[in-house]
Amino acid sequence: MKVNMKQISEITGFSQATISNALNKKRGVNADTAARILSVARELGYLEEESVQRVKFVTFLKEGLIADAPYFPPIIAAAEKECRSQGMEMVLHNIDKRSAVYEEEIEQLREDKSSAVILLGTEMTAEDMDVIRAITTPLVVIDYWNKDEDFDAVLINNTDSVQRATEYLLKMGHRKIGYVRGKFRYVPFQERELGLRRALAEAGLTLPDEMIFDADLSLDSHFEDELAEYIHSLHEFPTAFFVDDDTIALAAMKVILACGLRIPEDISLVGFDDILTAAYMNPALTTVSVPKQEIGRAAAQRLFDIIRNGSDVKYKIHICTSLVERESVLKLN
Repeated sequence: MKVNMKQISEITGFSQATISNALNKKRGVNADTAARILSVARELGYLEEESVQRVKFVTFLKEGLIADAPYFPPIIAAAEKECRSQGMEMVLHNIDKRSAVYEEEIEQLREDKSSAVILLGTEMTAEDMDVIRAITTPLVVIDYWNKDEDFDAVLINNTDSVQRATEYLLKMGHRKIGYVRGKFRYVPFQERELGLRRALAEAGLTLPDEMIFDADLSLDSHFEDELAEYIHSLHEFPTAFFVDDDTIALAAMKVILACGLRIPEDISLVGFDDILTAAYMNPALTTVSVPKQEIGRAAAQRLFDIIRNGSDVKYKIHICTSLVERESVLKLN
């Protein structure tokens, strides 16, 4: 019969969380405790099942907004290409917190000793750490960071990127800068807002609440009507908006133009991601370009380093971005 962590817990008296941390060689587990757990795991044959045979690319879903987002396929494709070059299969898997079988999916992750994991954690928050804690095989997380947790991750430098984008708007003469932000405050979006506010503060400016619009692009939202109503309600227009990502920016562009305003003559826009369609809009969108293929490649490379060499040190790899200047920003001075 296949041995699982529940049996190791019953024999050792330690919680499954402690056992998971010990087997994954995470810090914070007493050395004697870890030795006892590893000894029992070996005796039961649990560790003999740990040989990694494949890579599982797991997408964590909570609101489900990233499932069809154009930003992610290049990341996944690059990770898969790197896995193939390393002679290993990569399979795709979703876990959805809204699902009735969510707990079963977590347990399957916990018990699968044959798959190393790349976890796309864009929709994760601190309360979702049970996903990361469940994985005892080699793991690299993409697009999620929690300062209190110990795991390898590949990230975008969101805060610095948006600070530079905002400084570009300031250089172009804009002083009334608004923010169209994603309604669901994923960690990447929170970091981008920090960059915007930091750049404004350093210029002696603020971000008034009335210049912030919370964009909801979920299927049942009335985004276009709500944004149009917001635009018509403004007594003082910002001369520019930073927008959390290009999908929101392109949707906002459509509404702004439908309201009879011109881009960039009346309102300038800066997005984030540089998805393919951003360059083909009229006007073409100025945006922060993210090297998406490099994110997937770096995650897979780090994962294979852990598989082959092990590591007591956790890496946070920041992928740098660049600003692509197109036609959606007007120079005011």
